[in-house]
Amino acid sequence: MYIPTERQYKYHLATYGPQSKVGYKDLVPMFKGVEWDPEHLMDLYQKAGAKYFFSMGVHHDNFDIRTLESR
Repeated sequence: MYIPTERQYKYHLATYGPQSKVGYKDLVPMFKGVEWDPEHLMDLYQKAGAKYFFSMGVHHDNFDIRTLESR
């Protein structure tokens, strides 16, 4: 969403406005995860041959994902 030549950038710009005003940290609270099914995901990862799994703690633009645990 931060690379001007990518379609995600153009979608973000058209939908939410400039990334400098509305970034990842502003969009995360909009995600409600109503269809979140971690057991199904773990099954998919295992079927795909994954040997281990780890969760991301901080997004690449320095947004601390652990703040979502309280929601």
